[in-house]
Amino acid sequence: MFGKDRELIWNYLDTSIEAGDSLFVMSQENDWKIGDRVVIASNSYDMNESEVKTIIDIQGNTFIVDSPFDYNHYSEIETYGETELSLNCLVGLLTRNIVFKGSDDDSDSGYGAYMKFDGTKNDGL
Repeated sequence: MFGKDRELIWNYLDTSIEAGDSLFVMSQENDWKIGDRVVIASNSYDMNESEVKTIIDIQGNTFIVDSPFDYNHYSEIETYGETELSLNCLVGLLTRNIVFKGSDDDSDSGYGAYMKFDGTKNDGL
């Protein structure tokens, strides 16, 4: 079983996100689409500040999401003497293009399915 390859799964924010913002700007072009779900990684000391959002509009490398961000996500390059330190925040694509879904009335009828996947990366799993 194979799905469509995605150009970019992980990318960096081009600019920081402030709590209350409803958009983010990526550092690279990609093939992400309206309806895709993304995760903005936490780059604070609290891992629970990662946020999952759904893209509702795209304008170039700017992505508008379904709800405002709850946390700040810092994304800058800082210089200390001669050394540049990248503090860019990661953004990951959660949407995949293979979906398994039962009928809407499965829970009422008691019917279902069991799926087992086995193999290696070379086998396509």
